[in-house]
Amino acid sequence: MPAPLALFQLVSDEAMPNLAAMLALHPARVHHLVTPPVAARSDSLIRVGRQFPSPPEFHRDDLSPMPSIAEVEGTLARALRATVSRGMTPVINFTGGAKLMSIGAWRAAQTAKAVSLYVDTQHACFRDGGTAPGLETLLGGDLSFHRLRAALAVDHIVVANGCPRMTGGRDLEPFAPLARHLLAHPDEERALWEAIHGPRGLCPQGREPRDAAGWRRLLETPLHLPPATAAHAVNAGLLIARNAQVVLEEPEGFRALATRSAPMPAGDFFRAVRPLQFAISFLSGGWWEVAVGLAVRAHAGFRDLRWSVDTGHKTPGGSVEEDLVAVDGIQLVHISCKRGGHRAGLFRALDEEAATAARLGGRFTRKFLAVNLPIQGRISSFLRQRAQELRVRILAPADLSSSEAFTA
Repeated sequence: MPAPLALFQLVSDEAMPNLAAMLALHPARVHHLVTPPVAARSDSLIRVGRQFPSPPEFHRDDLSPMPSIAEVEGTLARALRATVSRGMTPVINFTGGAKLMSIGAWRAAQTAKAVSLYVDTQHACFRDGGTAPGLETLLGGDLSFHRLRAALAVDHIVVANGCPRMTGGRDLEPFAPLARHLLAHPDEERALWEAIHGPRGLCPQGREPRDAAGWRRLLETPLHLPPATAAHAVNAGLLIARNAQVVLEEPEGFRALATRSAPMPAGDFFRAVRPLQFAISFLSGGWWEVAVGLAVRAHAGFRDLRWSVDTGHKTPGGSVEEDLVAVDGIQLVHISCKRGGHRAGLFRALDEEAATAARLGGRFTRKFLAVNLPIQGRISSFLRQRAQELRVRILAPADLSSSEAFTA
């Protein structure tokens, strides 16, 4: 039986080199060498490792803020001797950290005649450090990221980059017929949006009720929709048919809210109306997220696609849900979906997409902004120029039927 592996890692701000080695080698023990600026990244990587089916044991050595070659080499040499004495096989990943740290780690591996590696994310492979034979055997005869891709999930990337969690998201299928219908019938989508946010809609200009009485009035207000759209919305569970009309369905939690004699705590109130908020949001634009998600699933070749996920990111308005996330190779994919139109704030949406993608998956995250309505006039060229600067790809409805829109 082969000796258990002990993986030594230089932790840096970019999580993927550490994550890739940990997933590919399945070590029994992971040893982090950490400088103060990246202590939080080490914590995040440990949190990911503890989610593995067979979690490794973790140990951490704290280095000075700017460690010398000698400091790294000496720290690692002592740890390597202790590892060998425990009957474990050490592997040193000298990717990450400052150059002096990498040199110190490589020199320690050379002196100890231990296997070492460099994680080449650009070319999607592991590079043998040449300090001892055996890396190819440990990786099953394949230095490429082929096996790594199959093991890598959205959870791994997002949690490794510091997010508290990653939920499984919602199922696209119950909403797929409505999303396909609205994508194919822009005139009915416009009528639906007017019924929700138009001057005579349920929530004019996006203004939602602030109390139970206001929500009660919405529940009693019929929506005048094209018959096919109404039927799809009822089948999706977003509306119900009542007396030859369609209205919002009353959630069970709202019934309790309406019968209370005393004021309900704010948290309970928002939980009670959340299903209504979801229905309104979906009918007035959230359907576009599903349409894009269906296209991604059919044409993009991405893995682990998730819609409407919670990563634990908080704002003053509560938890933030991300529209669409997936994995392409070893890169996170993040797609923000906007209906578009007058005063849509697309320049702000571009900046937010770039910032969110970097926060969730690091600087190599693939970024998309999907806009349903046509981007017209002078704003179009300026917006696309800004998107190019931020490396965000803009998607329109016409792009959803082809795989070319999603290629790198």
